[in-house]
Amino acid sequence: MALSAVKKIMIFLFPEFKEKALNLLQLQGEVHLDSVESILPEDLCKYFRHGSSTETTHKISNLENRLHKIEETIELLGKYQKKNVLSNFLQPLEYVNLEQFKNLSSESETHLINKVAELENTVIRLEKEIRKYKFDISQLQIIKDTGLKLENISDTKEAFILLIKIAVIDWQNFETQANELLSNESHVEIVSNNKHGIAALIIGLKDKKINFLEMLKQQSAEILEFNNLEGTPNLAISNLREKINVAMEKMNKVRRELKNLTAVLPKFHLFYDYVKTELDKESKTELLKTSKYTLLITGWIEERNLQSLNQKFNSENIEAAIIDSEPEENDNPPAKYDNPGTIKPFEFVTDMYSRPKYWEIDPTPFLGVFFALFFAICLTDMGYGIVLSIVTFIALKKLKGLSANSRKLMKILFYSGIATTFAGLFTGGIFGVSFDNLPDGFTWLNNLVVLNPLQNQMGFLIFSLSLGIIHVSFGIFLKFYWNLKHKNTCEAFLDQAPWLAILLGVVMLGTASAVDVALLSNIGYILMIAAGAVILLFAGRSSKSIWGRFGLGLFSLYQVSGLLGDILSYARLFALGLATGVIAGVVNFLAELTLGIPYLGYILMPVILVAGHLMNIVINALGGFIHTSRLQFVEFFGKFYEGGGEPFEPFKLNLKYTKIKEQETL
Repeated sequence: MALSAVKKIMIFLFPEFKEKALNLLQLQGEVHLDSVESILPEDLCKYFRHGSSTETTHKISNLENRLHKIEETIELLGKYQKKNVLSNFLQPLEYVNLEQFKNLSSESETHLINKVAELENTVIRLEKEIRKYKFDISQLQIIKDTGLKLENISDTKEAFILLIKIAVIDWQNFETQANELLSNESHVEIVSNNKHGIAALIIGLKDKKINFLEMLKQQSAEILEFNNLEGTPNLAISNLREKINVAMEKMNKVRRELKNLTAVLPKFHLFYDYVKTELDKESKTELLKTSKYTLLITGWIEERNLQSLNQKFNSENIEAAIIDSEPEENDNPPAKYDNPGTIKPFEFVTDMYSRPKYWEIDPTPFLGVFFALFFAICLTDMGYGIVLSIVTFIALKKLKGLSANSRKLMKILFYSGIATTFAGLFTGGIFGVSFDNLPDGFTWLNNLVVLNPLQNQMGFLIFSLSLGIIHVSFGIFLKFYWNLKHKNTCEAFLDQAPWLAILLGVVMLGTASAVDVALLSNIGYILMIAAGAVILLFAGRSSKSIWGRFGLGLFSLYQVSGLLGDILSYARLFALGLATGVIAGVVNFLAELTLGIPYLGYILMPVILVAGHLMNIVINALGGFIHTSRLQFVEFFGKFYEGGGEPFEPFKLNLKYTKIKEQETL
């Protein structure tokens, strides 16, 4: 329920220990570095100046360039690596020694990058040549059966010679305009007329060329240019095809060489993580401050890690003074979750809304229980729960490349799948089949059914709304508890207790109508009236005016309608749970109809069953996740939770492809 306790930390050391200290902090991954201004009082900050310099800025720029080149090389070689759709997820991390990591040669990196870049440039150049050859062949098709000498289609001293291509329907208009423009001192001749269009040879005086080219722009004609081609069109086509074959052979050879170079991808992965580590370290230099004699590193550390950090500095012979202190009320310490393993995945959902502030309740433990329960009610099918649990369990075991958040999401779905299995067990449904319709050996399952949504819809709706009352009440109670804990007794009993009393009164009225007990009904009314009076009289106590207090109290009392609206919002659980069962039943009905089709029915039936139920699982699991999240964020969090905290992000090795063996022992 609480976040991990953190302390301010100030590390004073001599500048010569800067590199060693940063390496240690990065390897340990326990200190959230922060600016000196956030840690020290303002009057002390003036004694320190920025630890970064022009040299640091230059170094950061060089590291960014190196990292960009390495990324490009990894991406390039990745195109030639054999892999399937799941390769990125199945690829395990590469373990390396710390010394091996530190002693990487930039010369080796540069040599390999240049070699890969040179080979890729060769491939690009050859691809460009092949495209040009193929384009020339396509242009030559229109005149391939002519005896034209391509080398002769070029300007002379006195005349210009052009070969143009034009559509048959545009030829007559073009010929008329060309003859008018070029006069009698010209020659316009059709040299080919086929399915590709008309090819015409144009010869005219050079002083008319500019005007002729202007006229061409207004026509649908295209100039055919065959620079560096000789002989007849057929001979040129034959030569171009030979050039394509030669270029393809060269390109395939280079590609094979690039494919062989994918063997060094692990080395580039190492280069990437090393340079990224160095870049992160240099970037953090901007947070450091220096005085006349010392260097100051400031930040936050979990209280439980403070002793081990001191011991590590001593064991590495780093001369430093580490001073810690408790956070003050006006501080904004970073928030670090401290939840058990089963609850930890649900931090993903909390972070979707916002990280809690250090001083407030972490809602994750409560959210986790309600989230899995509500998700299960949205599916309410034992078979769907089993499928979801198995699929996510396999994904967690086999997909090694999943990000931390992706693994959390998979675990949420795994736990929710288990909850769905039990929900289906208690609501009597498996793949849309009621337990009543199962073979005789499974009739005992009917004894476990508590509420069948398809047979008792009103009961299921009441159950969903009852969960809403519990959920909303618990959110208000958490705020009540928090105020009491922080000695805000007045706020607890005047702002939260009346609303809890109203909800309790609603429950009593509902129970009284069900069991016909007048006493419960009377107590319910008394609670609601008394709570309403407290809200009316004290909700506006911040106002100095009597009428202002009354007005604010009346407005607050009006929020009863909003509270009831929040409860009604839980009817979405009823709707989604009912929809899942109905759609599953429809899928089974359609599959059963296909049995009447001879032979083909035995093929269609399993296809419809598998595809229909998979679609139902995916759609309703997505709907369940979205609507369950919405109930947490709006109806639950709105009662006690603010969020907006800064995540605790320790300065550490952010490795993408590798893992340091020494970290396993830390």
